[in-house]
Amino acid sequence: MKIALYGGSFDPPHYGHFAVAALAREFITPDKLILSVSQNPLKAVQATPSRHRLEMTRRFAEDLAATCTAAEQIEVSDWEAMQGTPSYTVDSLRRLKSIYPQAMLYLCIGEDNLRVFDQWRSADEILNLAQLIVFTRQSRTNADAPYPISSEQFTRIHLDFAVAATGIRTAIAAAPDAPESYRFVPSPVAHYIQQHRLYRAT
Repeated sequence: MKIALYGGSFDPPHYGHFAVAALAREFITPDKLILSVSQNPLKAVQATPSRHRLEMTRRFAEDLAATCTAAEQIEVSDWEAMQGTPSYTVDSLRRLKSIYPQAMLYLCIGEDNLRVFDQWRSADEILNLAQLIVFTRQSRTNADAPYPISSEQFTRIHLDFAVAATGIRTAIAAAPDAPESYRFVPSPVAHYIQQHRLYRAT
């Protein structure tokens, strides 16, 4: 059994996340892809409450599942978000290993996370628990900067899709009723954001 773990704040989930998930499915062909909504301790900005990020991710997962084969499973995990404290990927991987001891685990991260991978809790243990899959962007200005781990310790997949949740939140705050502000999020997620008036300037 192959399980791919893709964690993030998902604040909000957007088409960049969709592209990563789609490529991960194509490259890894996992039996299960788990979207883990997390509380990233390395982010300075306070995340939107977990209940909203979880519900947006569930709606996002429904859109993603519509593109899956019958053999694939898409699962949204609230385990990290419900801990009530900053969450750590190593704990999620330990939990998955205890539930699925025979499974091959894959961890999908973006290049921005690889740049600070040496700051992650128990980074060496993460590399022992899972195969690291990194989605990189050639257009990054720091593309030639060295990574904190050897290139032999991860598999690189190129994905030059420049969408960031920060930009989406900024656009919505500036023009919450403009359709253009939601062009990078799936429509079920956009509807949820509008319904609950998320990201609007206070």
